[in-house]
Amino acid sequence: MGLSDIKDIVDIIGTLFGCCQGWLTITAVLAGAYWFFARRLRYPRANIEHIITHKLLPDGKLMLHVAVVISNTGEVLIRFRSAEVRVQQILPLHPELAKRVQSGHNLVKDGHIEVEWPVLASRSHQWGEEREFEIEPSEKDVVPCDFILDSNVEVVEIYTHFTNVRKRRGKPIGWCATTIYDVSKTNELGENDE
Repeated sequence: MGLSDIKDIVDIIGTLFGCCQGWLTITAVLAGAYWFFARRLRYPRANIEHIITHKLLPDGKLMLHVAVVISNTGEVLIRFRSAEVRVQQILPLHPELAKRVQSGHNLVKDGHIEVEWPVLASRSHQWGEEREFEIEPSEKDVVPCDFILDSNVEVVEIYTHFTNVRKRRGKPIGWCATTIYDVSKTNELGENDE
């Protein structure tokens, strides 16, 4: 139900009961404002996705390129002050994790919901208050990140987190995305070779 629908209902009620049009208009505006805030339209909404490619480099190295695509799916401007992108190694298994698997232990620690894969590299960015990174409603932007890794890496997990500046500072509230990328089964353009 939109604001015009609420106004139409109030007009009908005003006509039926002969109430003052001014008061009915104020009531309609207040009802519309309540509807706007009840739907939390004043809060930003975003989707994050990864576009990942890689390139083999000389000397046994691999360049992993992660394009982080941020889409503003809400109805208000989004401002970002900080972001982090991490590359974590899944395969080959780190020797400590391989020992846990061989001894029959679960890789997910008690009280956790994910495996804590070893971090190979990370990128953090701070825009600062005077240089905030902004995205208008219904628009998107891309933040590119490059990582140089050893070429023996087969499967990685990419984790990205953008902090929501509308929430209280000091709390890690925001938007995140996780993607598993199989270097051994994708070509350098990120397309599956199978």
